[in-house]
Amino acid sequence: MIRNQNWYDLNESRLWPFDDQARLIDDDGLRLPHDMLADLYIRYPKSLGERLFLSTFTAGPGIVTMTLLGSGSTLSPVAAISLPRPVDIGRMYEVEPMAAGVGGWIVFGAGVKGQESISFRFSDPLQTTLLAQTARGYIALPSLGLGKLYGSESLTGVVRIRGGTDVITVVEEREIGGVIRDVIVVKLAEKLDIEEPRNLRELYAGDCGRRPESGNCGGPDPVEGINTVTPDCCGNIFVEFRGCGEIKSIAGECGVIVDCGFGLGEACITPDRLPDSEGHLPNEYDNLCTDYDESPATPGTSEEAAGDFEPTTRSSLPGYPYFENFDDLNSNDLTVFLGNFVLTRAGNGSGLISSVTNSGGSALFAFVLPVPYSLPLNFEAKFNSVSAYNVSQTVVNVISSAAVVTGAAYVSDGAGGLWRELSAAGEGRGGNAFEAQEDRRNIVLWNEGLPAAAGWDCLFKRVETVLSVQPGAIAGKNNGGLVFNYVDSSNYWLAEVDMDLEKSLRVVQLDAGQWKIRGAIRLAGLAQSHRYELAVSIFPLDGSGTAGICDIVLRGLDDNVNAALLEVVLPGLMPGSGLFGFHSDRSLTWFEYLYVDNNNP
Repeated sequence: MIRNQNWYDLNESRLWPFDDQARLIDDDGLRLPHDMLADLYIRYPKSLGERLFLSTFTAGPGIVTMTLLGSGSTLSPVAAISLPRPVDIGRMYEVEPMAAGVGGWIVFGAGVKGQESISFRFSDPLQTTLLAQTARGYIALPSLGLGKLYGSESLTGVVRIRGGTDVITVVEEREIGGVIRDVIVVKLAEKLDIEEPRNLRELYAGDCGRRPESGNCGGPDPVEGINTVTPDCCGNIFVEFRGCGEIKSIAGECGVIVDCGFGLGEACITPDRLPDSEGHLPNEYDNLCTDYDESPATPGTSEEAAGDFEPTTRSSLPGYPYFENFDDLNSNDLTVFLGNFVLTRAGNGSGLISSVTNSGGSALFAFVLPVPYSLPLNFEAKFNSVSAYNVSQTVVNVISSAAVVTGAAYVSDGAGGLWRELSAAGEGRGGNAFEAQEDRRNIVLWNEGLPAAAGWDCLFKRVETVLSVQPGAIAGKNNGGLVFNYVDSSNYWLAEVDMDLEKSLRVVQLDAGQWKIRGAIRLAGLAQSHRYELAVSIFPLDGSGTAGICDIVLRGLDDNVNAALLEVVLPGLMPGSGLFGFHSDRSLTWFEYLYVDNNNP
């Protein structure tokens, strides 16, 4: 046992100076040893990035080099070091700043001395993020120079500002952020000398001769604001349309047309879950479009009324949601693009709910499809407009194969949603699953979006499944999950559960045939045979024409695993016309259903 271990020796056996979330796995899958770096301390302006990360590290036959970048909207060079070998272990070496205001030192560990030739490259900040206490950013001075707008040169040091004929410079007090400060004010002179009494404000007012905000410049009147949104300093207002909005121009006229593909029946139903100003709940509104109501008839509370109810099949449902739970041992609209999938009696029962009705203090659930095998004693309802949350249900009475009465009371009627059976880990009680074989990588896609020219867009969508990784794969990778924005075999994204040595939930990009981990979180509680609900929501990234973001949520149905990766940046996602599906890599994985729906903010 070593007591009072040296600081540098201690650091060579742990992640220091890297963040606890750093994976240290480079772009080629190589792991950076802990004993390469023993310590470092860097100070840098925060304008270069919120955090620093190691970009490259090379120990060649005669030289040792490394570079540090700042993470943010762009990756900014911060510092570098290049030393001839051999280097002294435990010595502080000053870094070479690659930007103004950067300084610090680096201490190499014993691992550098033992390496003849090794090289690492890291393109993702999450791979090698440095601890905030070892790489500390600071707020630089607000004004480093004075210059002309968009000019390449600026004045620094001691600068004297002098006004001209019409312009004066004075020191005055102004309130900035609630604090009174002395500031330099550049403004027009109130008046010139007596010999030339010109009105400078009128002279510089422009062609109109008056101030535009007075509204007296004549037509056409400018747009001064849209509701409470006013133009920026360049006079521009940017409008972003999300969801169903399709923008079209008007030939020869000003303005645009916003076209949204909703029917009249959908326009008469409010999706809001909050009461209005008078306290009316969503389902208490009068339906003014009864003749165009596309929803299935609500069954009554008697056995005779329920028996008259004819469930609607999935193929007759207009648009979303899409749902396939393999109840008929068919994989409707799914195409295997890679590997091998088989249908098996493995999963738990699941399906769609068409409506939820009050029934004497409890709730009557009407299933869109009859329960295919045996009705589950316990199931969970979700996405219906009444609960808005996941609600566990216990069957009290079975009215027919398509409807049950449960013990949970509802305030008002609901418009349906999704149900799935609740059972112990690994127990397949009458349901089916799509099974990915363990011999290779497997991909199956929902081909409803094909072809892309038909207007398919995976943005503002939510895709969900329940999966379980089964034991039995020989030398497998033991992972499985959802594939989204599948463009081709070398360009797609994965949200997957990894049951390998480092159990984790992660977001992975296949970009031009190269795997890149974009976000990950370790989950020690993951277990084989346990069922996990995996959901992905996809959005475009505001202010970016190419990137997107996604929210990944994982919830254990047989354990207490509950994790989320929120606002994961997805570079190169746009235009987002790829497809959804299942994915596994040399893993025996059960997928119990595929659920796709619109997810407009």
